[in-house]
Amino acid sequence: MNIFLTGATGFIGNHFLIRALENGHKITAFKRDSSKFNKISSKSLTWVNGNLDDINNKALKNHDILVHLAAHSANTPYDSLEECIYWNVYAPSKLFKAAYEAGIKRFLVTGSCFEYGDSETGVYGIKNELKPLLSYPVSKACASIAFAAFAKEKNISLSYMRIFQAYGEGEKESRFWPSLKKAAISGQDFEMSAGEQIRDFVPVSSIVKKLINEVETKNIPKNGVIRYSHIASGKPSTLKDFALNQWKLFNAKGSIHFGKKLMRRGEQKKIISEPNDIS
Repeated sequence: MNIFLTGATGFIGNHFLIRALENGHKITAFKRDSSKFNKISSKSLTWVNGNLDDINNKALKNHDILVHLAAHSANTPYDSLEECIYWNVYAPSKLFKAAYEAGIKRFLVTGSCFEYGDSETGVYGIKNELKPLLSYPVSKACASIAFAAFAKEKNISLSYMRIFQAYGEGEKESRFWPSLKKAAISGQDFEMSAGEQIRDFVPVSSIVKKLINEVETKNIPKNGVIRYSHIASGKPSTLKDFALNQWKLFNAKGSIHFGKKLMRRGEQKKIISEPNDIS
């Protein structure tokens, strides 16, 4: 299959790129001019440099599917609402239009569980109302609505998969799991909150497997139909239990000190998926 891929140098996108090449797909991978050099090379891989809002239409021709994994300011502290709206809604909308005009009729897009916002239960299904509060989640929620409208207007196939708590190799160093791993393998102690937050942690390998399955499925969403789903483990745990489990896997010599840090301001206590909505 010929795949046009955005976000190829990102955390999840880089893992997807490697797995897709291993599975025999041909990839045209978009890379921003400001992105760090990517060492992956293959006869089945073509790199395209530029900006998301100005991709050469010729590069989009002769592809079976557009896989859009690029996201602006996905980690806290988030960028301004204006920048998030531009790069997560307006720029990819231009890309989708160009892809459609180039003949691409099938799209796979990843979203975020944080699009749902806060709720009384902290359990989210694909039919939940989107009520995000911060700039990045707001922009992703807006994007999901815009992309759905585009799919219906142009009568194309769209799979929209919201990812829950991703972790794994290649994640930004300031994030929880890389920080935990760094302390564990260096023999240092680790300070964190009390760990009462409940999350649905998903290793990046599982996320990529589900994305690849969606690319390769013969059960393609009909034109004009949006298939929503969640990428989650279905096995939620507290942050404390997750940390202790990972600490044991790393055979750490130090100790975890719970309650030494506060929860982030506005952080939700519970974010998990309805089991029936997991892909």
